[in-house]
Amino acid sequence: RPKPLPKTAELPSFAGGESDFPFHLIPFPSLSLSDGHGANLPWLQATPDPLTTATWQTWAEINVKQAEQMKIKEGDELVIESPVGNITVLAYPHPATPPGVISVPIGQGHDSYGRWAEGRGANVFSIIAPLADKDSGALAWAATRVRIRKTGKWTRLPKFEGSAEAVQLPGAEVVKVTNSS
Repeated sequence: RPKPLPKTAELPSFAGGESDFPFHLIPFPSLSLSDGHGANLPWLQATPDPLTTATWQTWAEINVKQAEQMKIKEGDELVIESPVGNITVLAYPHPATPPGVISVPIGQGHDSYGRWAEGRGANVFSIIAPLADKDSGALAWAATRVRIRKTGKWTRLPKFEGSAEAVQLPGAEVVKVTNSS
């Protein structure tokens, strides 16, 4: 028998306080690697993500204006730290990422699984706090807060295309995203 629905919604709880961990971590399945079960296939590793065209690596999407304020450019190496660990990724300022959010694709960071998957990118699940949704018991995989810092290193983010203009909806501010060389 299903539980009755609560009369009022409860505020969510997060691992990590806002002052120490100012960003919400949002892991997402990449359309090319999905959950990573095909990461051992080089043709899937080389299949570009439809929005970023990134391939072969783990990137983190950050709001364009916040990236500018933090002097983060595409390809800057970032450490993303949560209350349970950290990963290293490449920065991708993205006009569709809301302020206060760091989005990281799922599917990379395997310890084994063959030459095309092993040791490539970062496993975002390794920094997700082990919180469960109290109603379903499922992993609360979007309930972890993180902080980021630049390492001072830069690597060209492997992408299918070069510079491309990212255009927002009509009437919105247009933001041009270019590769740093």
